[in-house]
Amino acid sequence: ASTTLKRLELPAATDDELPQLVQFQATGNTSISADEFCIDFVSLPSRDDFPGREVLLATIPRKTVSTCQQMLAAADLQMVSLGVSVLSAVDVLSQHHGELLTQEDEATDLLISRCGKRVEFSLLWRGHLFAAHSTRLEGVDLEQESRVVVATVHRFLAAHQDSLAGKSVRNAWLLGSRQEHEPLAAALAATGEWEVKTFDPFEAVKLSRDAKSIVDRSCFVGPVGMALARADASLPTIDFLAPRQPVVSANRLKTKLVAVALTVILCFGLGWGYRANRINSLEKEIANISRVEADLRDELKKGATDLESAALVS
Repeated sequence: ASTTLKRLELPAATDDELPQLVQFQATGNTSISADEFCIDFVSLPSRDDFPGREVLLATIPRKTVSTCQQMLAAADLQMVSLGVSVLSAVDVLSQHHGELLTQEDEATDLLISRCGKRVEFSLLWRGHLFAAHSTRLEGVDLEQESRVVVATVHRFLAAHQDSLAGKSVRNAWLLGSRQEHEPLAAALAATGEWEVKTFDPFEAVKLSRDAKSIVDRSCFVGPVGMALARADASLPTIDFLAPRQPVVSANRLKTKLVAVALTVILCFGLGWGYRANRINSLEKEIANISRVEADLRDELKKGATDLESAALVS
């Protein structure tokens, strides 16, 4: 619930320039602080009606990350990755339905997943996450909750009407087993606005016989997607522990190395010059002291001669 997803429109830029642009946009034009939030993003497909770049920005409070790490550490576990479940759901669905990545039309796909009373809605365009929303259900039975979900879907689509720019919803994907989504599938199909399909996340992995007996599988979509993404991610995903960073190009790296080398040479030259100048100064001081010493010796000799003469007179 503490994770926020936001679509950003940026000027035209290369992939290497995006991390710096996103960082500036996220911290400069919003209330997000890099000290308080972990930030990562994924690039979205280009649109004909927009000349720049679009990204999906994801943020999470650093306190939340720290709390998760402490909870895992208490169980003697180490957190190696922290992502967003809805993006993992998109990834696992795209891996098993590759046609979602290759479609070039303007139609979109709607994803609906449920874990307890929490329902997540995702909008896919050309296999990439376009928008996301979540809500909590307060219904007393499945039929009532199904009607609430359908109404929420319509509000979700209406809220992104301008961004959709006339794009229609081709399929409504219910993530989970057929059994757990029967009332909702019937309610969605009754609208006649899309084709209702079901994707079982347990079909994406090999499971033991005990695991296959689980009926409520929608909650496992995110974890299954995250586990598969660690091995082979078909789409760019979010990882708050390893966010995208500005890329140092080869030319910039070469320039930095040359600058470091010149700095070292300059420091060495200055040090050698200072040493030579100091030695020359000390040699002059020694020469002056030697002359003074010689003059004093001459004075002593002259004084000794005068003293002997005085003794003879007396």
